[in-house]
Amino acid sequence: MTIIDQLIQLSGNWQATYRVWMSPESAPLESLSRAIVSPMVNGKMACIEYEWTVEGKLVEGELFIGYEQQSQQVTVVWVDAWHNGERFMISQGEVRPDGVLSVLGAYPAPHADWGWRTVLEAGVDALTLRMYNLPPGTGELLAVEAIYTRTG
Repeated sequence: MTIIDQLIQLSGNWQATYRVWMSPESAPLESLSRAIVSPMVNGKMACIEYEWTVEGKLVEGELFIGYEQQSQQVTVVWVDAWHNGERFMISQGEVRPDGVLSVLGAYPAPHADWGWRTVLEAGVDALTLRMYNLPPGTGELLAVEAIYTRTG
């Protein structure tokens, strides 16, 4: 079973507390998040649509997830109206031996691009999304975490 098959089995509605860290020392911003997982492109890819709020404003985001069996490469196209609202981030990576999807993209910063790792873990009753900032010359810093559970 591929990661796409696993995600399609999770089709439906989900909710979580969406947490965003503005810096490693700060407490996270938190809000309710709702997500919908659905198949796309005749079941060859999966989509996760989600929403959360910051400062009382609705933020929408989407992850389009593809998996090429021959190369075993995962591609995720991500957009989030708050994080990267005017551009798509294209990230590539793999499904690790433990079944966790891990992809790496980048975004422009003033002096050098920063990396952005997206990690998605699909369980039977949970869907965990974590995103990490990778500033040049440092390790990964947790930026986003949402542990979704199925709703109605």
